Amino acid sequence: MFAVRALKTTEFPQAADLMTRAYGGGSFLERITLQHALEPQGCLGIWSGPELLGTVQYVVYGPYAVIGLVATEPGAQGRGVARAGMDFVLGTLEQRGIETTVLDASALGKPLYDTLGFLERGTSYRYKLRDGLLAGRFGEAPRAPRVRHAQPKDLSWMLELDFQAMGADRSRLLRALFAQAGVRVGVLEGRGFAFVCGTQIGPLIARGPQAARALLEAVLTLEFASAPEVCVPAQNPQVCTLLEEQGFERQKVLTYMERGPARAADSSLRWAMTSFALG
Repeated sequence: MFAVRALKTTEFPQAADLMTRAYGGGSFLERITLQHALEPQGCLGIWSGPELLGTVQYVVYGPYAVIGLVATEPGAQGRGVARAGMDFVLGTLEQRGIETTVLDASALGKPLYDTLGFLERGTSYRYKLRDGLLAGRFGEAPRAPRVRHAQPKDLSWMLELDFQAMGADRSRLLRALFAQAGVRVGVLEGRGFAFVCGTQIGPLIARGPQAARALLEAVLTLEFASAPEVCVPAQNPQVCTLLEEQGFERQKVLTYMERGPARAADSSLRWAMTSFALG
């Protein structure tokens, strides 16, 4: 009934427009482009003849995969579009020997993922800084003077720390972010790092709440075009407290779900995700 295939680069704007309609707003072209750079065959469209009805994307990090940007054209919801995409992705991942798959589910999508064998493992959130709080911080000296701008030589220890936090090699992701124009990276030598991509803060990986707070306070002194946002991992219970102390408000609640064996990772090191689609 539906054809699922990798999107061509010329189809990215069409897919981004579909996501905007499906999610009720947002800008998705840069997200699709980054996802494609990491996993070209994992950036998928779901078609009925010549009509694009949905999207689904995945990226593989060693032993596990993250699924995200599962979107259906509003007028096509309830016709099995998302299921067709998910069946295709899960079949592909099984053929590649990937046993563990994770995603963050909306209330609308969760019933489908339940039927596909995903289990609820917690709650994830999106936070946004309250209006008016940012202007007073721009240009301030960071409270933790040891936080500095990252340099290429920092990548080696950053990758080691990220591996501990995530249980897999995400060097493709961090290198791609590091090389992306306009991305800013703060580091606390050997103790953590924080990426800022536009208004998105994350990933933020840090050894303990003091390091996480220092990094967050430092990046909030940077200039932002609008209020920064953070995707919060469910497995670290201290994250929400830290963000709310800094003036962030909860905007969205998702269910974190896993399919397959649990991955070996240190969730206490994870303070912010790159995005819900990239983990």
